[in-house]
Amino acid sequence: MADVTNFRTVSNAVGRKFDATYYLAANRDVAESGMDPLAHFILSGMVEGRAPNSRETDDNMLERVSEMLGRLPTQDDLLGIHSAYKSRSSLSGFGRSL
Repeated sequence: MADVTNFRTVSNAVGRKFDATYYLAANRDVAESGMDPLAHFILSGMVEGRAPNSRETDDNMLERVSEMLGRLPTQDDLLGIHSAYKSRSSLSGFGRSL
């Protein structure tokens, strides 16, 4: 598992590219579930092939995250990235539309 600093770096990178309004409109199942859209993207949407915004594909984001971690993210990595997101979300404005 990567260290917490890497998780924060990855979480910041994902959060900057994420458009919650687009994600919810493109993924009605997420909107209907009531789950935080960025949390969903980090925990499963990225690996499922869902796009974070209207300008780029999921493959680009997954590739960037893999480069930052030095490998494809494991489930433990995704949970660590999500934890970093949750611990910093109130300060950084994650999940807001770009």
